[in-house]
Amino acid sequence: MAREKRSFFDKLLNSFRSYKSTSFSRYGRGDPIFSIIDPSGNIYNNDAIRICIDVIASHCAKMLPKHFQDTNGNHTNIKGEINFLLGNMPNPIMTPYDFIYKIVTMYYVKNNVFVLKDLDKNGMIIGFYPINYYYSEFLKDSDNNLYVKFDCINGTQYTLAYQDLIHLRRFYSDSDFVGSNNEPLISSIQTLVTAEEGIGTAIKTSNSLRGIIKYNQNLKQKDIEKNRQQFVDDFLNSKGQGIAAIDNKGEFVELNMKPITLDKDQLDHVSQRVLNYFRLNKNIISSDFTPEQWNAFYESVLEPLAIYFGQAFTNNIFTKKAIKEGHKIEFTVNRIQYASMDTKIKVVKEAGSLGVLTVDQALSILELPEIGGEEGAKRIQSLNYINSAIADLYQLGKIKDKGGDDDEK
Repeated sequence: MAREKRSFFDKLLNSFRSYKSTSFSRYGRGDPIFSIIDPSGNIYNNDAIRICIDVIASHCAKMLPKHFQDTNGNHTNIKGEINFLLGNMPNPIMTPYDFIYKIVTMYYVKNNVFVLKDLDKNGMIIGFYPINYYYSEFLKDSDNNLYVKFDCINGTQYTLAYQDLIHLRRFYSDSDFVGSNNEPLISSIQTLVTAEEGIGTAIKTSNSLRGIIKYNQNLKQKDIEKNRQQFVDDFLNSKGQGIAAIDNKGEFVELNMKPITLDKDQLDHVSQRVLNYFRLNKNIISSDFTPEQWNAFYESVLEPLAIYFGQAFTNNIFTKKAIKEGHKIEFTVNRIQYASMDTKIKVVKEAGSLGVLTVDQALSILELPEIGGEEGAKRIQSLNYINSAIADLYQLGKIKDKGGDDDEK
């Protein structure tokens, strides 16, 4: 499987403008180099970190990336090739869920994600591929065109034009090119690992007997070893039930060696530091959140990522002319999905009365089967609201209620 996977990506990248014979020079000093082999190591190997990233990536993977065009106040979903790729098959081996999950995971692990656009001979996009690398370096050619050289996980090396890459950056501050690494998280990880090791040591220590056998007479070294071993054997012997005995020649002095461990408050503090790094809380991690906690998670984590991903994909997929014409990529999240049923009913009632929901949209919010057809497309609206275009006519009495009495015969 690994060989097939490597051959697949090798075939793609080897045929996709990997500039191996071009003469390059490093772009700038120091800044354009990024490696995940840094002081932070691979944070994904820690279970607490992996759980945090998995929670965010799993929720982000439910986003719906779509191609829209805004024209004359209309927000139209364009059912073209880009919309199909992002919404159905970004590449031959990934579902949209796989694709988004992977780029979000790489976003938090590497803080720099590069997605390769695969183009056909006419320059049309036919696929999107996240690059699984461990080292990257920005280069330029004699015309100052920008490229990125990758050393990939599978042992291969590629140099690709920066314009063919969608680049996502986290902690974008120190460098003009790349996001910073996760080094500030390392102290918390080390403390967690040390605390877990300390707990394991404490358990082992509590189940063991440590001490010194003090003899009241001079013995040869071989006799001391023999008596010590006899004491150990008697203590470990199941028949002895953990009790050993010695005669008056010796005295056993127990050594009470209690390992130092963090108390509950200290452990909670370290764990909270990790959660804060990812802007999470325990309820989100355990999927036991209230609507208010979900909204906070949405606004602080999911929504910023959806906005950023949409902007990054838009700017790289479309030309300036197309963007000016209203073309864009949006990563949408169903914000009301995790609301309580009371909240959903309130939304349907309030939004429906304004005429902004169809019957099917209301049913979808309530997680009920849609009707479809003309009935499902009908809009719900309260009679307590009036069309603003004729409101003045009602106030002036120029429109009469046909349901009332008409005195004019």
